[in-house]
Amino acid sequence: MANEFYTLIVVPHAKARFRKFQVSVRLTRWVLGSLSVLALALVGIVVHYTMISVEVAELKRLQGENLALATKARAYEENAGRLQARVLTLQNMVTKLGLMAGVEKSLPDAQVGGVGGVSNLETTAPSVDIAASLQGIDQTVSALTQKSTRLQAFFEDQQQLLAASPSIWPVRGSLSASFGNRKDPFTGMPDFHPGIDVSTPRGTKVVAPADGVVVFVGRKQGYGKALVINHGYGVVTRYGHLDGWNVRPGQRVRRGDPVAFVGNTGRSTAPHLHYEVWVDDQLRNPIEFILDEYRSFG
Repeated sequence: MANEFYTLIVVPHAKARFRKFQVSVRLTRWVLGSLSVLALALVGIVVHYTMISVEVAELKRLQGENLALATKARAYEENAGRLQARVLTLQNMVTKLGLMAGVEKSLPDAQVGGVGGVSNLETTAPSVDIAASLQGIDQTVSALTQKSTRLQAFFEDQQQLLAASPSIWPVRGSLSASFGNRKDPFTGMPDFHPGIDVSTPRGTKVVAPADGVVVFVGRKQGYGKALVINHGYGVVTRYGHLDGWNVRPGQRVRRGDPVAFVGNTGRSTAPHLHYEVWVDDQLRNPIEFILDEYRSFG
């Protein structure tokens, strides 16, 4: 089969001679085919590069979200840990005060699980499972948020309970009579003393040993001039043989606030403060509630 050719005639300007070229049809078709394949390849490369760029951008976005969630999860975990430590400290103090009977509350589960390995996201490249990882971290953050909220509520409740416990001496002086069985100072007969007596000069300031509300001021048989404070959580304190008071029923007081003055009224042999602690209508030894740092008189 004879070779076929394309003839190209080049016509120059002026009077220059014509130029004629012959190009093989087969070669022309081969060149055009090659150019078409190259063009398609270039288009494919461009499309593929664009897709990769989009995927890389999406992965970077997901990695950023993943890192943000991981940071948030760690913050919640640390906060939950701090709250748990504070709650445990308070709970130990409450136990020490002997108030857990009747008002004990269990510590919410503050153990955090499922966050191990989160920090690896900072040093490793995103994987095809990054979306699932994001979902897992988001669930962890949600769980930590709920636990942190429960811990905070429990912590605040324990703070209120601690504030309601009569943990300091209501007056300074010397302990002249203990709680429990004794001989009656007037009859010499066996008797049960429902509180403690603190001997101190008349007019000495008496302070509230805990936060509470004054529920009574006036005279009581045997107590003379008396005062009663309700601290909540079933805790009530009574004060007897007073010379007077500077509070009124319904008044809210804080730990350390002056509430009365030592006297010698009622069934009393000398100026002193008679002090009682009641928990759920049961008498308790006031000394049990005083923290170690307040045990000795200053």
